[in-house]
Amino acid sequence: MRRGVFSVLGLGLLPLSVLEIERRSMALEQQARDRHREAMAIVVASLASVRRTAYDWGHWDDMYAFVRGRNPSFLRNDVGTTSLFDGGGVLVLLDPAARPQLVYSHGGKDRAADLPLADCARRNIRWLGAPNDSGLRLACPNGSGQWMLGVATPVTDNASVAPPHGALVMFEPLVRSEYGAEINERLIRLGQGLVPLSAAPHQRIEPALYGPAGEHLGVARTPTREALLTSLATDLLRLLGLGLVILGIRAMLLLERRRQTLVRRRMERRTNHRIRHASRELDRLLVRTGLDPASPEADQRVMARLLEPDAPPRGMPERGLERQLELLARRFQHFLRGARSLALFDPLTQLPNRRYFIEHLELQAEKPAAKGGRFAILFIDVDRFKSINDTYGHAIGDAVLVVVADRLRTGMRSGDFLARYGGDEFAMLVAQNDSDGLDQRDARAAAYSLASRIASAFEVPVHLPGVELELSISIGIDLEPLEAGNAELTMKRCDIAMSRAKQHKHTRIAIFDVAEGAAPLDDYRLYVDLIQAVRDHTIDVVFQPIVGADGRLQGVEALARWKHPQLGAISPELFIDLAERHRQILLLGNELLEVSL
Repeated sequence: MRRGVFSVLGLGLLPLSVLEIERRSMALEQQARDRHREAMAIVVASLASVRRTAYDWGHWDDMYAFVRGRNPSFLRNDVGTTSLFDGGGVLVLLDPAARPQLVYSHGGKDRAADLPLADCARRNIRWLGAPNDSGLRLACPNGSGQWMLGVATPVTDNASVAPPHGALVMFEPLVRSEYGAEINERLIRLGQGLVPLSAAPHQRIEPALYGPAGEHLGVARTPTREALLTSLATDLLRLLGLGLVILGIRAMLLLERRRQTLVRRRMERRTNHRIRHASRELDRLLVRTGLDPASPEADQRVMARLLEPDAPPRGMPERGLERQLELLARRFQHFLRGARSLALFDPLTQLPNRRYFIEHLELQAEKPAAKGGRFAILFIDVDRFKSINDTYGHAIGDAVLVVVADRLRTGMRSGDFLARYGGDEFAMLVAQNDSDGLDQRDARAAAYSLASRIASAFEVPVHLPGVELELSISIGIDLEPLEAGNAELTMKRCDIAMSRAKQHKHTRIAIFDVAEGAAPLDDYRLYVDLIQAVRDHTIDVVFQPIVGADGRLQGVEALARWKHPQLGAISPELFIDLAERHRQILLLGNELLEVSL
């Protein structure tokens, strides 16, 4: 009878064992694919970095002049002084006949360890310039057997209009110290498994990667049989150990049951103490973050009574503990809702914050309706807000922001989205439906009319405790179509328009114009040149006489002048506005004062 039972159990376990082996085999294969995918993600990222470096060097006037034989000092002045090769990078230059013209690394020119890389580049150069090719990608071992990732690009000038003269290949090591031991171990295995696509079995590498013999590379599949056997043997030992543990636990059950009541009581006392402590800490956190409600709800009052240290027990111990845990969970949920509100809303004005506005803008851009509809974005800045803060203090400044938010709300229409973008800046997204027959001119007029109506709300003085203030705002408007994933560009256009609005003497409203989008005020390089000119004391001052009605000299006016080395004379109105935009007007003013004196 017992022998028959064991036979039935054996027959039942056999198919289960087969299924488990199959499941584990698939899991091990999936793990191998995941490791391959993670390693390839690092390789693709490294290739993208190498591609940018290769493109920058390959499309450089100085490099182009060097390969044409017109810049002999390029190797000494540019290549020899860069830190690009400190991490083990190698530069290979091929002439139009695919012959190595230069092989350079941190160790110098034409090192023996780097020559195999030049041979690899020469064998693969025929693939350069293939249709839809964004940069020829290579994987080649150097003379030390270390795998290197490379990207080849034609050598031309900065504007990419000169005919290519040869090719440039930039190599970087596959394994780097900054990756860490675990990632480098996977990359080493990946390099050991690189094989031509003609070898089988293999996994394809996309985008295409070419090897030392000019062949398309793949990765050899890792056999899982050995890992599967190891896994099964380990589990078998675990089962044997588990059986011994079960026997030991069975012998201890009787003693454990006798002690169970005492342990339960001790745990309950400790849990009650921890719940009371956690509740007090959570209450303090709620008060500090401003989330504590003014009038506690009924369940919160009950919880406060239950968590009193001297409160008498109510009902059975298990029921009281269960109730306390439930009430603590509700309080924690209330805290999480408040934390979410803090993350998405401005606590001062109760408006959506910058993060919320950007996400809302992205969602609107991703909707199919955004392609057929028009949107206007109003970027609003409070004029002279810093002066108000400095004069009356931050309490009045905060009150001013609340008043501004309230007046902007009154100017909104149904469906508009208003947010506090940051500091004294607000942003409003306004939908303009094309079904109303609006063309580009009508859309500009409608947006300008809305901005004028909003600005007119600030013609009334602001009355605060002990203070009466005159407020005005500057509004920049962007009417360009929304682009998914490009909210930063949209807000930059708004900021440009708002800066131009501040320069207007009357309207304080400006609409972004594509023709003026690349204004010098937005050229960071011009700003850097201005700061350098201030530090080099190359800003000049000329004096214009002021003559009275009687023809006598009354005084002189100091006028700032800046002659840019490449752009020539820069208008004072432009570079003074540029200094104000980047908050460097004090630095420029001190320099002009010193030069004038």
